[in-house]
Amino acid sequence: MDTTQAQTPQTGAQPTAGLDRGLASITHVLACVDRSVLSESCVPYAVFLAKVFGAKLTLLHVLDLPGGSSGLPVSEALGWEISRHEAQAYLDRLARAAEDAGVPATTLIAEGHPAASIVTVGREVGADVTVLGSHGEGGRTRWALGGTASQVLSSSGGSVLVARSSPTVLADFEPKTIVVPLDGSTRAESVLPSVVRIAKKYQSAVTLAHVVIEPVANAILVAGEDLEHARGLARRLEINAERYLAQVGAQLSREIQGVRTLVFRSKDERQALIELSERESADLIVLSAHGATCNVGRPLGTVAGYMVMLARPALLVLQDLPQRDEATEGGEPAVDHYAPPLRGAVHARPTGAP
Repeated sequence: MDTTQAQTPQTGAQPTAGLDRGLASITHVLACVDRSVLSESCVPYAVFLAKVFGAKLTLLHVLDLPGGSSGLPVSEALGWEISRHEAQAYLDRLARAAEDAGVPATTLIAEGHPAASIVTVGREVGADVTVLGSHGEGGRTRWALGGTASQVLSSSGGSVLVARSSPTVLADFEPKTIVVPLDGSTRAESVLPSVVRIAKKYQSAVTLAHVVIEPVANAILVAGEDLEHARGLARRLEINAERYLAQVGAQLSREIQGVRTLVFRSKDERQALIELSERESADLIVLSAHGATCNVGRPLGTVAGYMVMLARPALLVLQDLPQRDEATEGGEPAVDHYAPPLRGAVHARPTGAP
């Protein structure tokens, strides 16, 4: 394990993508709440993103269809209307709090299945990042994510920020320590311009981390010459990774202070990054949805998916792939089993609207 302040890299380090080739800027943030304190925990994180990027903020609440956990029979039209007005009053309160924090907010009410509606609304309004609490009205369970958050993450295909839900809502969120996993790919590096903007805003310390997989003897990699060769390769990769991170860190240090680089070996890359974030007392982890081994058929790569499920800090996953085309090559609409069209109306109004 080697922790260093970023320094000028040695001659021969491989070039990086640079800070001018990152993801498109965040212009619209969608925060999703279900009127529970646990889901409301995500709002300060949405306000934080809107402040950093000067983005528009929309607060969304989904009313379950009849038969859902909180839905009312359609025949009870009066009760349904009362429920909608209560939801609007709730959103208006959150919007006023966001405005007090310096971020004007628009409110939206959708009717339908929560996860499918969140995904659909996000696409319809052009949200760049969807912000979710890890749990909502269902309460905390033995699972790291609640059902709605899990379904949204598995189907949205966009950038997401997952805030760990708490019974106490933060007044604001100001990350002081950010961990950024890098695997040497330009996909992983694409988050760096966003990291710089966040760190500049809050004078955050940034740790750039890379994990070298430690070879383990097994029935295929048997002890002896093969295992020694594998361990020798791991040592070379560790040296190369240190040079690589030194170069990336030097680039970032021209823009922000407090950049550190960390290269270490582990048998389990994903768990090692989780443990690192805990040792570093990270407030925020920022990473690309995919890395060097990118499966375009999945919204999240294996590392991002694992960390979303288990990491304790807030996690900002920036999507490096374009949104999936909704039409097939033959011109017929593709069937989206995760995000059917909304049933019912979408009601939108800006803060302070009558």
